[in-house]
Amino acid sequence: DDIAKTGDWERVKNISTETIESKGLEKEALYYNALSLYYTGNYKNAVDSARIYILMYDKTSPVILKILLYKGVSQEAYSAGEILFELNAMNSSDKIQFFKVLNDLGRIDEAGLLISDLKESLPVYDYCFALINGNATSMLILESLEMLYKEEGISNNFLSIADKAFNIFSKREYRAKPQSFIESTFDGNAQYALIIGDFYYKIQDKDKAIYYWNYAKDMYPNAYKTRIENLS
Repeated sequence: DDIAKTGDWERVKNISTETIESKGLEKEALYYNALSLYYTGNYKNAVDSARIYILMYDKTSPVILKILLYKGVSQEAYSAGEILFELNAMNSSDKIQFFKVLNDLGRIDEAGLLISDLKESLPVYDYCFALINGNATSMLILESLEMLYKEEGISNNFLSIADKAFNIFSKREYRAKPQSFIESTFDGNAQYALIIGDFYYKIQDKDKAIYYWNYAKDMYPNAYKTRIENLS
């Protein structure tokens, strides 16, 4: 425990592995073995140790369950997330990960219930990121982008999320239609113009792509030139 507090997870891994090899699957050694493997990037073995720990000792250990939430296979990640949520043992990052797991498994109703919690507990930018990372519906992502614009305007945070959101919209068969949002928010910002132009290019509207790219040609001449050349 004292060594773990120093953050020297490589040493913790070595000591816990040696203890397991010499004394067997003792509770404390297995616990720290799972943690140290996770924090040193050995996720497969960390998950294996976490599974054994839960089977042998404690099915409700938040720290061990979080290893499975982030790195376990889909169903065990869901089960871990369920327990953590019931224990009220999730931080914001954990909730975002659980939201992603729910969407990936097609548990849309449960994901919908978690959205309200995320919306209330997260800053707007983090809420936007959670929806994008969690593969939420296009409508929800667009609504969150509108919230971010109302709060920050054309900020760096807004541009970062808009770039990701418009890329998602362009790839989905049933696209959100951000055209009215674009028209109401575009103020000539060159970086935003590139993002909007790229969106229109991806959905095969080259005339609108060129129209918006033109706003960026003075500030970003190389980016503008590359895009125009790719049209031919």
